[in-house]
Order: sequence, then structure tokens, then C-alpha cells
Amino acid sequence: MTGHAQTFVKVNAPVDEGIASVVEALNRIPRLHTIASCQGNDEYHEASVWLRFGDWMEKLPEGRPILYDQAEFYCWFHRELFKRIPPENHKLTVDGVVGTNQLDFKLKFDNRVMEKMAAAIREIAAHLFLPGGRP
Repeated sequence: MTGHAQTFVKVNAPVDEGIASVVEALNRIPRLHTIASCQGNDEYHEASVWLRFGDWMEKLPEGRPILYDQAEFYCWFHRELFKRIPPENHKLTVDGVVGTNQLDFKLKFDNRVMEKMAAAIREIAAHLFLPGGRP
């Protein structure tokens, strides 16, 4: 933790080749960062991406805790995924709570729908998520 103002930037990081298109699509969503990912394999078809929305250090305009935005993001993203990918092919869960101010999420999906998942997320990313009804 620093005393300096911080901002989000997209960085290059090595990821499994098979899941790269999904990670790239997720990173198009403002304030969302991918923490880790795994493409799964031919025997165990479960691909996974660990996500974090926002940052516990963010100062929200209304003084609302970041957890509110994270919960709203979870509901919005889950709803948007359900519109595009059958529920039997994916699962979005809260994967952990970091302290009292940060939720981590895990997106699991069948790696046989990898490109369909990437296309769906690119489509979702084209719509701006506005927590708390902010303009």
C-alpha cells in the first residue's frame, strides 16, 4: 500500500494459450482485473478465471463501501452471462473475501465453449456497467 494516487492499467501477463481469448475479453471490462486463470485439459474440461472488481482502496463518490459495487457487478455480470451462455456451461461464484472490503470471484466454465465464452464476454464488455446508477 502506498500513499500515492493509483489508477488501473491493463498489463501483459503470461496465461494458458487456450484461455487467452477469455482473459483478454474480461480485461476489456473497466475496473475488472483477472488474478489467475487455467484453461483446464481434455480430461477435466473445467476452465477457470479468478476475478476482482474494483479495489478496496477506491474512494467512491457517495462514500459507499466498494463491496456494494462488487455485489452489483456480480449480479450484473452473472445476469449478462446467463443471457448468452447456458447455465450448465458456466458458474460464477464468490471465491473469497479479502479482509472486510474485497470480494474475489471465480468464473468456471466448460473449456469446450472457450471461444463462445470469449465472444459473450466481449459482447458484455461493450456495455458499460454503472454501479449505484451512477452516470
